[in-house]
Amino acid sequence: DMARFRRRGSFFALPAGWEWEGPWEVEPQQGSLVSEDFMVTNWADKRYETVDYSEPDDRVVSWKTKDMVEACSKDDVNLPDGWEWTSDWQVDTNDEPGDLDGWSYTLNKDSLLYTCSEKKGNGFKRRLWIRERVRTGPPVLPDVKTVVEKRGGWEYAKTFNSKFDITELATDMVRRRRWVRYMTTFDPYAVTFEKKTVNSVQSITPPLLLTFPERLKYEVWVHIYQARTLTSPDIMGYVNVYGLVCCSTSTQKTRTLR
Repeated sequence: DMARFRRRGSFFALPAGWEWEGPWEVEPQQGSLVSEDFMVTNWADKRYETVDYSEPDDRVVSWKTKDMVEACSKDDVNLPDGWEWTSDWQVDTNDEPGDLDGWSYTLNKDSLLYTCSEKKGNGFKRRLWIRERVRTGPPVLPDVKTVVEKRGGWEYAKTFNSKFDITELATDMVRRRRWVRYMTTFDPYAVTFEKKTVNSVQSITPPLLLTFPERLKYEVWVHIYQARTLTSPDIMGYVNVYGLVCCSTSTQKTRTLR
């Protein structure tokens, strides 16, 4: 994988007066290294206690995060460095409705509609536990080299439009890895661009040129299996509904199957 990238990285052409300062290296985005509690002073850890009793002879108790992802129990949650607990674990009844014990009920583990009272046919219940903590020291970014050595530098997310994180979750569907290579100038008259501000003029690095020795062709396949309750583009309803698939500057329209 690294050899293949380095071969493709050779297609970058440097402007005149510039040279590479080092080799290509994996460097995750700074935003993926920080957690949700990085810029706050008060935080509440949350854990769902769930019970799946859809099968009469099989009662499964598990713990999940606020996003309903499998996680350790509340008693195994470690206190991060630079924080201290300000409360014990307690059932939270403010975020969602529940009975006197905080339980909310639904049909099964895949259902999204919960009620505060158990009904006939319900086979899954959950309640939310929270524990508050306060920051006692300044936030510290994880060491990039340690992250790359332990995790390979990969960042994970549900979609490419979601926020990426260095910790992989069971619901993540995509991953990415950022490669960087720094450049420096050896010529005082090297080509640069100037960015003018109110009080100064800042010189910034010129953009690189990406060259390819040959033209490559790719095919993108999009499968649309089913679509419901689509509005016809014609007021009278005589025009068949279609879908548009856009990729870069190309657009194609789906065929109508009769």
